[in-house]
Amino acid sequence: MVILLLLTLLLIPESPRYLVARGRAEQARGVLTRLLGAAAAEVTVRDIRNSIAADHVPSLNDLMDRSTGKLRRIVWVGVGLATFQQLVGINVVFYYGAVLWQAVGFSEADSLKINVLSGSLSVAACLVAMLLIVIAVV
Repeated sequence: MVILLLLTLLLIPESPRYLVARGRAEQARGVLTRLLGAAAAEVTVRDIRNSIAADHVPSLNDLMDRSTGKLRRIVWVGVGLATFQQLVGINVVFYYGAVLWQAVGFSEADSLKINVLSGSLSVAACLVAMLLIVIAVV
């Protein structure tokens, strides 16, 4: 499976933004032409150039609100989400689900079925989320 993943990675083109930033606009135009068509590719390359010209080098100071000198709210939201994700304990359910289900009275066969169903639902939800993201981007 890993070998298949590594081989298919060779087929993925570099991002047009990366190519334009490295001075390889023709390659970026080629990638965008395959995705969007020639007219839209030219406009997108121009937009990428303008975006890169307007960018600044990120620094830790970007996390601070200049008016108050405190960390921005979005930083606290990110820290909170990461913390609560760990505190929810879903990893315990995935790793020790069969043992947990047996501890509450399910048979070994049923606990394994529940664990497989739980993992399958998680994978299915991730696939649906990726599909929705692709649909939203295109």
